[in-house]
Amino acid sequence: MTTEEYQINKVHNKIPSWFKVDKQHQMNSRILLRFLKLQADNTYVSFEDLKEQCVVDMPLDKFKSNYSQMTNFGEKNNGKIFDDTDSYIKLWEPVEKFILNEYSKITNIPIYFGIIYPDEIKDEKLYEGTKKQVLVNAYERSSQARQACINEYGYKCSICDFDFEKVYGKIGKNFIHVHHLKPLSEINEKYHINPVKDLRPVCPNCHAMLHKRVPAFSIDDIKSKLNI
Repeated sequence: MTTEEYQINKVHNKIPSWFKVDKQHQMNSRILLRFLKLQADNTYVSFEDLKEQCVVDMPLDKFKSNYSQMTNFGEKNNGKIFDDTDSYIKLWEPVEKFILNEYSKITNIPIYFGIIYPDEIKDEKLYEGTKKQVLVNAYERSSQARQACINEYGYKCSICDFDFEKVYGKIGKNFIHVHHLKPLSEINEKYHINPVKDLRPVCPNCHAMLHKRVPAFSIDDIKSKLNI
């Protein structure tokens, strides 16, 4: 059994127990559950976001120690749960689907896997264009590119000016889709994305309207059709 298989098996054995009501007080359970809640409310979860939620009722050193075990391979850990990038935390891909399925059992919220919008941004590389199979053919996207786009344009929709935080308060903070102006399905070779030139923040409604045809409408096309 490889090291990765060993970690996956440990996660499969531990997670159902962690999600039991009488086990949710345990530190690893609390860290994971709070991450999943944050992930449901925000597009991305940073280490600082998670720390802020956890140190309310657990010592900082204990949080850091347990979190470290949950992000690394280790003989004595309970399995690798997270991948920690420079900018955000995500579930480790080999166990992500299993964890979300188990979580859906206690929340009664169905989990859907796959790409809903063609411009969802998933990976860290700034070079884009390589096809992969999720449930449908999708293209790798860049979390760094997404953030660079948002840093330039903000979290307000570029078409209708909708601001999720202004309307929904805390749960809308830092929520927005990012639209790729030139669909990657039209690009047959890797290229270096320019986040300011190639991406725009849009709300889910406008994003869906952009993709009502192939090729997609332009930002100005949809702006001209607004009746508000």
